[in-house]
This record gives sequence, C-alpha cells and structure tokens, in this order.
Amino acid sequence: MQFERLERQHLEECTYGYILAFQEEQWIYERANMRLSDFLAAPRFIGYVAYDNDHFVGAAFCHEVVDALDNKLIIDEFYIVPAFQRLSHGSELLDVIHRYSASHHLRTTTLVTEAEDAKLDFYIQSGFTVGENHAFLRKDIADNPALFSEHQ
Repeated sequence: MQFERLERQHLEECTYGYILAFQEEQWIYERANMRLSDFLAAPRFIGYVAYDNDHFVGAAFCHEVVDALDNKLIIDEFYIVPAFQRLSHGSELLDVIHRYSASHHLRTTTLVTEAEDAKLDFYIQSGFTVGENHAFLRKDIADNPALFSEHQ
C-alpha cells in the first residue's frame, strides 16, 4: 500500500471512487465532485489517498478543528472502493490518519457514520467508541411542506 497526501489533482479519481463506494446512494459525478471539493477547500484540510500497486483504493477527507484546549481531527469522508474492501486497506488508511493526529498532538479523531451499518462495526473494531457526550441530531425539512411554502 502507498499513501499520498490528498491534493486537488487527486479529486477526479476520488470522485469516481466515492461513487463506487457509495453506489447505493446513487451519486452522480457532478454532485459527488462538488461534495468532495467542498471538503478539500475546508480550512485546515488534511486528506490521504491510498493505492495498491498504482490502483486507487480509497481516500480520507478530514479537517482539524480548534477546540478550547487543543485541536481534534474530524473525518468528513472515509471510503474504500468495493474491489479493495475487506483486505485491511481501511485499517491501514485509518492508521495513517491516527499517525497524523499523534504527530500533530491532536486530542481525538471523530467521525459520523450510519448507526445500523456494517461500517459502524469496522470503526468500533478499529478503536473508535460511540460517544456518550454528544448527540447527532437532524430535522427533515423536506418532510414539512409548510416550511417550503413560506419561502416560495
């Protein structure tokens, strides 16, 4: 496995890999590219791409967040393309991220993933814990037609 710092020239292959990794979500190229471009443009962005014999394997899009006493790393997107899943490549890419965090004295690495997903098991086996101090909240605005009619 080879790892490189993720830069703008990696964006096209990252976009195609993202579409493959999340094919059940039915991403189109333009929207996937816009999503990853936004992460890449974030202040204090850090990312990595992974290759196996020059084949694109996956990527991690992260950013540092300033906290009261120290900084932490947020993983915004992390994926391995299906052909390379379950071959330890995800664990190796996470190790690269953890080494970055340790070398930059970042207190924690955090991420959000689906609660009822096999990916959750992968992250727990990789040493992540389900947070007890925070709740991930959401409100489905699209399910409230009254909100949409107010702004038309």
